[in-house]
Amino acid sequence: NGKTATQNVSIVVANTNDAPSLAAITEKSATEDVLFTYTVPVASDDDLNSGDNITYSAVIPVSDQDWLSFNAASRIFGGTPRNSDVGVTHTVTVRATDIAGAFSERTFNLRVSNASDAPVFVSTNAISVNEDQTGTLNVVATDDDESNGASLTYSATIAVADTSWISFNTTTHILTVNPINDQTADGNNNVKSITIRATDALNSDFRDQIITVTAVAVNDAPTLAAISTQFADDKVAFSVFSAVGADQDLGSGNLTYTTTSKPDWLKLNSVSGQFSGTPKNADVRSSNVTVRVSDQFGLFAERTFLMTVRN
Repeated sequence: NGKTATQNVSIVVANTNDAPSLAAITEKSATEDVLFTYTVPVASDDDLNSGDNITYSAVIPVSDQDWLSFNAASRIFGGTPRNSDVGVTHTVTVRATDIAGAFSERTFNLRVSNASDAPVFVSTNAISVNEDQTGTLNVVATDDDESNGASLTYSATIAVADTSWISFNTTTHILTVNPINDQTADGNNNVKSITIRATDALNSDFRDQIITVTAVAVNDAPTLAAISTQFADDKVAFSVFSAVGADQDLGSGNLTYTTTSKPDWLKLNSVSGQFSGTPKNADVRSSNVTVRVSDQFGLFAERTFLMTVRN
């Protein structure tokens, strides 16, 4: 009969939670000793607007956790890689999770390129050597780039006036110090500074080390010139002879003269070393005289000569 009937039907579409969507992350590059940062793009979520209520987390290899970190609030990776991180593939995973617990992950590789490192000295920066002795110092530096084909060369800057007793072997990198008394002529230590340079032959990076070289003064006994036989006449003043001492440490101004055996008539000036006196007729004979010159530290030298009094 051509009649129709209509009825409204309500259809309810039940929501199914969709996991957030993270864009693919390409391989990232970092440089040794340079701060690396990377911000993860905002994930999209069909269930939410503009990615709101999505939380972020990251899985960082244990070996990298001491330098690489992830800030979940800002979505920023950050850290400064070391030389030991060069040449290693660092695999990092980032996860975006919605409020229902659904998540998606992206894994990317992080590669660290090498940066040239200046050498580092590991040997001591001072050497002390007693005068008239020889001392050596093995100068050693290390370089983190050695594993990448670097080798070190050494050079030294030494004042020309000191090259007679300070030398450096650039092949063995041995510093040799051989001070003689001339380096401590005033009785005091002689302190010099020299510069050793270690250069990375691969990248021309270098580091200088200043080494303090000390020549340690060692007291030397004074010397006393040989004394020939001396002659005096009885009843005639004798004062034409002096003992002559020398001290290579302090010169002759700090010496004291004494005798350990002499005739009674013969006197000795303890400062100048001059002998004087007037022998009597009873002194006519030959006598051995021993004179000693001493420095202020008690070291001494002696000479014995024949003193003959003529009638």
